[in-house]
Amino acid sequence: MTDALILADLPEADWLALRDALVDAGWAMEKGGGLDHAWAILRQGELRIDMQWDRWEQGEVHGARGQVERIAAALPDPLRRMLNLIQVGQV
Repeated sequence: MTDALILADLPEADWLALRDALVDAGWAMEKGGGLDHAWAILRQGELRIDMQWDRWEQGEVHGARGQVERIAAALPDPLRRMLNLIQVGQV
């Protein structure tokens, strides 16, 4: 399954806020990284969001191409508003 880019160029603070908001909304998280990079995999049922951030490229959020619309629909309204309802389908 090919990943679709959902969001790109997220500053670190926004990337962290999104990650934490997803956890607060009930998404399970695995995370790791170091000083200059971080990653997180968030799951809710069969939905999966992959997040990556590094000092040079900033943050990216990916979802499986077939799940992007369902991921957007699964987000709580405050999070959808925070993201301006996700930029779906960018590649």
